[in-house]
Amino acid sequence: MKNNQIKRNKMLRHHHAPMLFIPSEEEEECTWIIYDIINNKRLESKLEIPHNKRFCGSSEGWLVATDINYEVSLYKPYSFLKGEKSVENISIQLPSICPKGIFYDSEDNDSDSDDDLEDPNFDFYIYRTIITADPLENSDDCRVIAIIRGSFELALIKPGKNTSWTKIDARRLQFRDILYYNDQLYGIDIEGRLMSFDFRDWKYIISTKLRTSDFIGRRYLVKSYYGDLLQVERHIEFWYDENNGHKRATKKFKIFKLDFENQKWVEVRSLGDSTLFLGDNSSICVLASNFVGCQPNCIYFTHDDDTISSHPNGLLDSGIYNVETKSVLFHFSMDSTIFAKMSGRPPIWVVPTLNLY
Repeated sequence: MKNNQIKRNKMLRHHHAPMLFIPSEEEEECTWIIYDIINNKRLESKLEIPHNKRFCGSSEGWLVATDINYEVSLYKPYSFLKGEKSVENISIQLPSICPKGIFYDSEDNDSDSDDDLEDPNFDFYIYRTIITADPLENSDDCRVIAIIRGSFELALIKPGKNTSWTKIDARRLQFRDILYYNDQLYGIDIEGRLMSFDFRDWKYIISTKLRTSDFIGRRYLVKSYYGDLLQVERHIEFWYDENNGHKRATKKFKIFKLDFENQKWVEVRSLGDSTLFLGDNSSICVLASNFVGCQPNCIYFTHDDDTISSHPNGLLDSGIYNVETKSVLFHFSMDSTIFAKMSGRPPIWVVPTLNLY
C-alpha cells in the first residue's frame, strides 16, 4: 500500500506545475495555502507551520524552514482538489545547524528562553537550502544541503542517518546558489564562477568571472527541461522612497547555458517552450505546453527573502518576465490581509502533492 502511494505521489508531482505557498486568510497565523498562479485559484491546504519559523528553501516537493535555534524542519505540502478528505501534516525534524550560543557571550546571556534570543543573524544565517532526493521515497540518496554563514560555509546532512551537520569551508567561494546535477553538487559564486563538488573535494569548472555592467541581485542554477545546466542572472534595481523606505524591483533576467566541452557560459536568448520558476526555492524548469495557461519562454519569479521590503499596497517583487520582449508582463498582487502576514516569509514556489479523491 505504501509503495503504491509513493508511486502515485511521484506521478502526480510530475504532472503539476509549481505553485505559490502563501498565508491563508484565516485568523490562525500559522496556516498556509497553495495558490495555483497559472489557473488563478487557491487550493485547500491545512499545512501549519509555526509563525516563528522562516522559510529557507523548497525542493523535491518539500518546504524547508528554520527557527530561532537554527533547527531545520522539512514539511510536505498537500492540497485537496475534491471532497474534504485530509491528511496529517508530514514533517521531518533535523538537528540544529548552528550550535546554541555561537553568536552570544554566555556570560551576558545565560537564559534558555527563546524569547531572550533576539538574534540579528537569524534571518541570514541559512541563506539557501536544497534537497537532493525525496527523504521518504529515496532516503538513501537524500541529502539536505544549506548555504550558511553569509555564504562562507556549506552544511550537509542525511536525514535519518546523520545526527549532526557536516560543515564545509566555502570562504573563498561565497556561493549564491547550489544545484545537485548529474550526481554532483554545483555551486555558483557572486561573480559567475562555477564549482563542482563530489562530496570529497571542490574543483573549478569555470574560474573566470562572468562580467556584466549591471548589478546582479541574484544568480540561480537550473537544470533545463532537456538536461542542460543553466545560470540565470536576476538584475534588480534598488531605491529609497521617503514615504516607504528601501524598495526593489526586478528589471531583467539573463540566461546562460554551460558549454561543458569548452568550459564557458553561452548566452541563451530564448527558452523556447520552456518556463522557469525562480525564487528562494530550488529553481524549476517545466515544459509550458504540458500545462494549460502556462506562459512559454517566460520566467515566473518571486520576491526573494531579503531585508528590502515590498510595496505597501501588496505588490511584491514578483511576476512573469517574458524572455523574448525582455519585459515584465505583470506582477503578482496579494490581498492586504495575506500581505500583512508575510513578514519575513515571502511566497515560495512548491510542487505539492495533490490529492484528487
